[in-house]
Amino acid sequence: MPAFARDVLGRGANRYGILITASGAGALFGALIVAAYGHLVNPRKPALVVSIHSPSR
Repeated sequence: MPAFARDVLGRGANRYGILITASGAGALFGALIVAAYGHLVNPRKPALVVSIHSPSR
């Protein structure tokens, strides 16, 4: 990841820290959403949709 931030994005250590922070914040937000609303969705339906729409190689 640091090489990606440096070479591809052209940013240094500060931007890498922001990138990692955004990733962690998104994971936390997603976990809170699943914890709050997970009981409203049957887990089989999203799994079925993902399996149908995923490309097979």
